[in-house]
Amino acid sequence: MEVVSEFQGLIQSSRSTLTENERSELLEFIEAHEFNLALETLCGFLVVENRRVTPDLYMRIHSLCERLDGVDPYIVESVKAVITTAD
Repeated sequence: MEVVSEFQGLIQSSRSTLTENERSELLEFIEAHEFNLALETLCGFLVVENRRVTPDLYMRIHSLCERLDGVDPYIVESVKAVITTAD
């Protein structure tokens, strides 16, 4: 399924941002096809833990959000607010 591969790419590109437990939790949601929950959980990890969000990471999240129905747009907008451009 294409959404699954997009999530796997998203998790792979977030390897330095997420802990092993967070990645594991996200993979469990993805394997259960709970895509909205996986995306909202990822956004929560990034915002609540004040993680580094690159413009590329945000664009990947936003792209997935547009493809999924029912994702809370406020959560995705919260990620947009924490985008960093400096290394």
